[in-house]
Amino acid sequence: TLTVTYTGDDKFSSISKNTTVNVPAPVIKLSKNKNINMLYSAGTKYKVLVTVDGKAAVKVKVTIKFNGKTKKVTTNKKGYAYYKIPAVKPKSYKITATYKGKTVKNTVKVNNIIKAANKKVKKSKKVTKVKITLKKVNKKYLKNKTLKIKFKGKVYKVKTNKKGTATWKVKKSMLKALKVGKKYTYKVTYGKDVVSKKLTIKK
Repeated sequence: TLTVTYTGDDKFSSISKNTTVNVPAPVIKLSKNKNINMLYSAGTKYKVLVTVDGKAAVKVKVTIKFNGKTKKVTTNKKGYAYYKIPAVKPKSYKITATYKGKTVKNTVKVNNIIKAANKKVKKSKKVTKVKITLKKVNKKYLKNKTLKIKFKGKVYKVKTNKKGTATWKVKKSMLKALKVGKKYTYKVTYGKDVVSKKLTIKK
């Protein structure tokens, strides 16, 4: 409410009037946000554009919620807020961005980068080589990375070469107590990425 008052003079009496001025609420909009489909450890960025009355909202705080954690992100001079997706376990996640009561929601799908396969292994063979590869991330080979392989209660470590491939040598002595015709699981771990495959024992 706006009050206008005239105190009066020799010719006119004092007067006071009240009037209501309607100030429209600012129109806040969050846009340009998209679902993300990414590889594990790629560090892909989630973005959202914040506008107020059609203009970029500069240096405002946007609340990002992802994987049970909350973070405040500041918009840049173009009104964009960016959030780097951390290296989380490969699966699907929900992500939200909120500013002054306005919220947008998206899905982030994190995919495995470990490439391993089921393999037949001859119990009589001295050494069987099992190839395990890490997919390219951001168009780069993941070289000199350590992979952990768990098999029958023991952990083996192997390193990737310049093409992102590691070789696990399954020795005859490792198969001695295993039964022919049976399948045994081996689990490959790289960071939070985990893939399980089978070795089938042959004569």
